[in-house]
Amino acid sequence: MNAHDLASAELQYRAILEKDPQQTEALAGLGWTYHLALKREDALRQFAYCLGVEPNNVECIRGKSSVLLSQGESSQSRLWLDKALSLSPDDPEALVSDAIWKLSQGEITKASVQLSLVIRRFPNRGKYRLPYAEALLREGKTKEALREVETGLNLDLPKRTIAMMWILRARILLEISASAGEDCEQIDAIEAWVNEADRSIKESVSTGVEVPNSGMIQRQLQRRRTTLQEICPYISTESQ
Repeated sequence: MNAHDLASAELQYRAILEKDPQQTEALAGLGWTYHLALKREDALRQFAYCLGVEPNNVECIRGKSSVLLSQGESSQSRLWLDKALSLSPDDPEALVSDAIWKLSQGEITKASVQLSLVIRRFPNRGKYRLPYAEALLREGKTKEALREVETGLNLDLPKRTIAMMWILRARILLEISASAGEDCEQIDAIEAWVNEADRSIKESVSTGVEVPNSGMIQRQLQRRRTTLQEICPYISTESQ
């Protein structure tokens, strides 16, 4: 799972379940494997089976909530998430899922505050910094968002999170670049931000993990470069 080898993860979870069909950790893991592979109906069935074995399994409840949210069923997702939080109010994974739900509903400041508290408790769990940096970016706090991403990239992360972190870094740098406008007097700084965004996209691609919005970010970067070259024709093209 950490290496994002979902096919192998599925085989290994199934091997465990052949020996013990009610092993809830493996049931939850297989559900998340399907979820990450975008096999949402399979994921829902797996989490439902897990909850049939252990109705109060927080990880399977959280998994079901996450799948429902990805399907646009935010109200149903909220119900399951509330159940997870009622069972384990201090579970950091449930709290992060709650913050991600808030982000999806536009409750950005609430999500940001909640994530900052979780990170304060678990500063070495780099994956929590991904949604926190996303919240900071949406709040317009680009420098703080960039700092969180770069801190996260220096911690132990699953490969999928690494890929997403690099794409988020590119988005942040392009936002910083855009905030400077097309001021040719600042072109060296602007170009450096754009070049770093380009490097971030390449780092994400090098992981081998497909990030859904990476193509859109690449097009955004190219448009930014084209605009800068039209307005400031002496801009370097070496990095293209």
